[in-house]
Amino acid sequence: MSYKCACYAYLNLYLEKYGFHFRYFNHSQFIQDYHQLLKARKCSDEEINEISQTLKNLQNSKKQEDIKALERFQKIKKLIQTSAS
Repeated sequence: MSYKCACYAYLNLYLEKYGFHFRYFNHSQFIQDYHQLLKARKCSDEEINEISQTLKNLQNSKKQEDIKALERFQKIKKLIQTSAS
């Protein structure tokens, strides 16, 4: 069973389309940290909001990885115990 640091879901979120790693804690922080940079890269406000949403979705997915791994582990453990009986 692997456990990840809490920063795994917040730091170093890479979006290939933009070739950039982002930190994402919430939309307000994202706008504060990246609005000017993304505007300089000719991103519209709509695109910036889409990037924020994409990062939020990626963050949520990363948070669920350990939960899903634990669920798989428990299912396998139960199958092994059942077959050993």
